[in-house]
Amino acid sequence: MVTGQRAGLPVMVMVCGYSRWLLVRMPPSRAAGDLFAGMWTLLRMLGAAPKTLVRDKRKRDDREPGKR
Repeated sequence: MVTGQRAGLPVMVMVCGYSRWLLVRMPPSRAAGDLFAGMWTLLRMLGAAPKTLVRDKRKRDDREPGKR
């Protein structure tokens, strides 16, 4: 990256609904293998598999902060 250039970084977030426990992971890329590995890492960090896992299909937002 060039100085002053902006780039979006891939971030995975897992939140437990009742306890509001927050887990965050930054995979090296958006490739499917890296995303699945990141998901499994978050589940391992949690220590157990939740009864229900809901995936948010929200699209990423690449707009500049002042133009939202």
